[in-house]
Amino acid sequence: MKKIIYIILVTTILFAVIGCQSGSETFTSTFFSDSTNVKISGKVTSSLTGVPSAKLTVKPGNKVVYSNNSGEFEVIVPEADEYTIKVEKIGYNTESFLVSNISSTVNIAITKGNLNFSGQVNDDKGNPLESAVLTITSEASAENTFTAQTNSTGQFNFGNMLPDENFSLTIKKDNFFDIEDTVLNTQLGTPATYIMMPSITTEFKAVGKILQKDTSNPISDATIEVMLSESSTPIATTTSDSEGNFVFRNLTQGFYKVKITKKNYVDYIKYFDIVSTDVELGDIEINLTSSGSVDLTEGVRTFSFRIKDAGTDSVINGVIISFRDTIYNQITRDNGEAEFEVPVSQYTVEFRKDGYITQTRFINVVDIPDPDPLPAVIDIFMIYDLVGNLGNIKGKISFSDPSFTPVRDIIITATINTENELGKKITIITVTNEDNEFNYIFRNLQVLYDPDGRKYKYEIEAWYDADPGDGIKDPAEVSFQIVDLEAGKTSIADIMLMAP
Repeated sequence: MKKIIYIILVTTILFAVIGCQSGSETFTSTFFSDSTNVKISGKVTSSLTGVPSAKLTVKPGNKVVYSNNSGEFEVIVPEADEYTIKVEKIGYNTESFLVSNISSTVNIAITKGNLNFSGQVNDDKGNPLESAVLTITSEASAENTFTAQTNSTGQFNFGNMLPDENFSLTIKKDNFFDIEDTVLNTQLGTPATYIMMPSITTEFKAVGKILQKDTSNPISDATIEVMLSESSTPIATTTSDSEGNFVFRNLTQGFYKVKITKKNYVDYIKYFDIVSTDVELGDIEINLTSSGSVDLTEGVRTFSFRIKDAGTDSVINGVIISFRDTIYNQITRDNGEAEFEVPVSQYTVEFRKDGYITQTRFINVVDIPDPDPLPAVIDIFMIYDLVGNLGNIKGKISFSDPSFTPVRDIIITATINTENELGKKITIITVTNEDNEFNYIFRNLQVLYDPDGRKYKYEIEAWYDADPGDGIKDPAEVSFQIVDLEAGKTSIADIMLMAP
């Protein structure tokens, strides 16, 4: 009896294997069925070209299969009257298709979706480059232009690139040669790495003279170290000569501090900025002391901070200046200055204003000269935060009569809402999608501030030329929207136009 059962099982398996082999030789038949299962075969295409490695999920049965290099596929599922096939592929829109058991062919056409273009920008030594400016422009339409900046790790990202377009790319950064490249649509979705070569760097020097306080005698053989303002690691070291003079050469633009040390003298730290010229640190007087501690018996000191824009050298009002962990706080006036009278001590001072990168400085008040005859003025240069002041505006254009279908383009402009003509008009002409919805987006608009630190608003105007071809903006054809642009965010401005 057992032998008979064994023979029957072997015979059944052999017939099943032979049946599967005969059914997998070609794709001429879309459906192949036995008593309980159906084999579905077909091809995934995009623009009539086979799409390889597309993921297909077939229900009922929840069977998953991937298309081959030609886009062809086959899958065996339980028999049913109809099937839903979900197709997924990176760079393509996820779509679902309904097919019946009696279909003669299964040709699945999918469409490409928007892709990101991201990557890394380094120098020739492999170090990441921050604040490199990238501009990418569609070769099909110059209006499709986007900008971005690399972050602190040298990374960048452009979103929503059209997958069927090629783009031209430029990368710029001070003291480096520009990069120009073509980004093919086949490169979208794949991270890229760019290497920027340094150009001829403008170099500056900082000079000063060290004197003993009260006697003004020059101090020789003092050790002077220069370092970046937020660092404790020297980038260069020198000593003062017999006249107390010292010089540092080959410095580039940036924020620095010098530290002066000498036996029997109090350590001294002075901050300075290099923007566009050599720096004269002037006479630096240091205290003679036996203990090496700072003498805090000098009472109070009066002085002013003057805040300037590092790019334009113009003064900045409305800057909040805070001596941390103290009651001393001020806001700069129209001349960019704020005056303080504080006890002689050491402080960490913070400078903050919307639209600018917040700075902190270590201030040793003992180093600030006494008023003679006016209080000392300390210049601080702040950098405009371009990366942190970009935002998007998008919205949908609708008509008062939902059944109305426009036959001409809708023109949309974005303008800075101010009397001072800070920005030029940016124009977009919309196109309609298959659902007759008109959508628009302005990318990477800059957040601008008035002299009091308030944000300017954007005015969005939508216009539909209802009177064929007259080109005249009648009041009934135009709608406006005032929008607050938020840095790093996308503001929504939906606009309704009157139907003709």
